[in-house]
Order: sequence, then structure tokens, then C-alpha cells
Amino acid sequence: MLQEAAARSRARLPPGIGEDEIRQFEARTGLVVPSQLREWLAITNGPPIGEWFYGIRPKKQFLDIERMLKVYPVWKTEGWIPVSGDGCGDFYVLTTLPKDGPGNPVLFIDNHEDEDRPKYVVASDLWHFLRFLLDDFLHKKPDADAACWPLCKEYVLERDPLLTDYRTWPRAWDLGPGSV
Repeated sequence: MLQEAAARSRARLPPGIGEDEIRQFEARTGLVVPSQLREWLAITNGPPIGEWFYGIRPKKQFLDIERMLKVYPVWKTEGWIPVSGDGCGDFYVLTTLPKDGPGNPVLFIDNHEDEDRPKYVVASDLWHFLRFLLDDFLHKKPDADAACWPLCKEYVLERDPLLTDYRTWPRAWDLGPGSV
């Protein structure tokens, strides 16, 4: 799916980074990089596919996680690592602290409403998020199932059942029609 998304974006996947770069990032920021993000960064670092993905000191500076944490310092304080944008000025952040748990869910920040507060949770972890986002990018059609993410409760929970018990942040369908 990743290779297909890169081809559609006419982008070359940048190589991943090693543990040394990740540990240096942790030392500079004070954030602990969750294991799934470590695995993703080992595969590719800041690929400009789909809407885009952030990385640690990638070639394209606008995709740098640390740059984004300087623009939005509350995210660092809250333990949120930006992992992607939606192409409309909004962001997806990966949680790193138990207060946002369980695990390391991915939250959506509607930058037009409140840049310092997530609007809702979109996935229980990074791998589910990547599958949802890449599938959405590859199959964007008004009638496609992917258009249901993150709005359609049944569609999302069938693919990410761990969101069933998630209560820290609302899910998109908890907000009601017209509020997403």
C-alpha cells in the first residue's frame, strides 16, 4: 500500500533512519518515541505521499517533526508527536503519554478551531492510522468505504476494534452530524 501511494504521489520514498537518530531526537525534545513510530521511521522518514508524513530531520524541512513542535509548543508539552497533515491545515498527532491512552492513539487536531486541543481520536495506534489514511488516499471516491473513515462507527470499529473502549477523547461519530 505504501509503494502504491508513493507511485500515485509521484514521490520517491525517502529511506528510514536508525536508532541513533531517534535517540538524539528524544534527547533534544524530551519525548519518548513509541515503538510503532520507531518502526515506521526505520521504513521511511518524512515521505511526501498522500497529504504528507512528518519525520525526524527529513530532507524536506517542512516535514520536520521538531519544526512543527516549535510552531505548536503545547504539543510537545502534551506529549503529542505530529505524524501527518490532512492537506487542509489540520494535523494528526501520535500520543506518547498514558493520560491520552490506552496505548498510543492518533488524534485529529482541527487547526481552524483549536490548534492546542484535539477534536477527536482517529485510530487506536499508528499502524491502524497509516492503513486508514493510505487507504483513504488511494481510494478517494464519494461512494468508497474509505470515505467512512473516521466518521462511520461500524466501518472504523470493524477495522480498529480497540477504539470500542476508548474514552479519553471523543471519536468522530461521538460529535454528531455536521460537527466534524
